[in-house]
Amino acid sequence: MSQTKKVVPIRTARESESGGAKGCWTPEARLERIRSLIESILKTFDSEKPKATVGDLIRLMQIEDDLLESQPKDVTVQWIEPKQG
Repeated sequence: MSQTKKVVPIRTARESESGGAKGCWTPEARLERIRSLIESILKTFDSEKPKATVGDLIRLMQIEDDLLESQPKDVTVQWIEPKQG
C-alpha cells in the first residue's frame, strides 16, 4: 500500500494578512519565502543545537537558484517571410 501526503503551502505573513488565496503563490512570493528560510537557517547555525542541517540549507539554495532561472526573460521574435519558389 502506498501512502500519499497532502502538501500544504506555507503562506507569507503578507499573504495571511491580506487574505490571499490559499495555495496562490507568485514566483516572487516563493523566492521571498525561500530567502527568508535561508536567512533564518543561517541564524540558527550560531546556536548550539541548530534545527536545520547543512543539507537543508543547500536544498533551499538550489531551489532559490531554480526560481531565479525560471523567471521570464525578454524574448525577441522576428518574422521572416518564406521564399516563394
